[in-house]
Amino acid sequence: MAVADQKTTRQGLALLKSNPLAFLNQYALTAQGFIGGDTYLDRIGFLIDGNKAKAAPEEQFLPMEEAGLIRQVPALVTPMRPAMVGPARVAPIPRFGIGQGASLWFTVRLTGCSILALDWGGAFSMVHLQPFTQNSWNRGASMLMGSSISVSKTMTRYSLQGELSSVVAASHNNQPPHHYILVQSQWRTHFRGVTGVSNGAQWDFYRQEYDGNGAVQQVVQLNWTPWNHWGGYVAQGQ
Repeated sequence: MAVADQKTTRQGLALLKSNPLAFLNQYALTAQGFIGGDTYLDRIGFLIDGNKAKAAPEEQFLPMEEAGLIRQVPALVTPMRPAMVGPARVAPIPRFGIGQGASLWFTVRLTGCSILALDWGGAFSMVHLQPFTQNSWNRGASMLMGSSISVSKTMTRYSLQGELSSVVAASHNNQPPHHYILVQSQWRTHFRGVTGVSNGAQWDFYRQEYDGNGAVQQVVQLNWTPWNHWGGYVAQGQ
């Protein structure tokens, strides 16, 4: 990498914070390497290389960090909860207020997963769930509904929504969230990422889709949906 890339990364990071739509239409952003089950605040590495941007733990950048080519940035990070049966799957999730040390929020790339962001009224949470395989579903339901690709995707979506509701129930402390954002990714022919940027009053989240070559296909700012305890979820993207 050329020395000029230091400037590109620095300017790109500033653009992500000030104009997320412009940044995400220009660079395919991948967040990777974050492990655990709950959102946490960390100082991570950020790098732009060509038309691709990468956010990851600093240890993934060691040679480039020594060369001074990455930027270090405080960020909230939401790892993926893997498809494993157990109480940790639907355990309560932590909350973070605006201005708690970070203006960026990353979660790992979605290739079949679902994420749920929650606005509790001044505090925010996120959970990212990996789907179980079709073989782990109720066999009777599979026989009734069939096994086509479209049916399997529908079953995955509803299965994950049920688990997400369990996470909310475990987390609300008798005070339901005010708003939510649900993104479900069922298509594996392209990649989907969700990135958060603080505007000083709340978190704005953006969905980006791109192909394996890093060509950005779509960028959308996601809308907060009012929480309705008795209603179903409204997903923004399938």
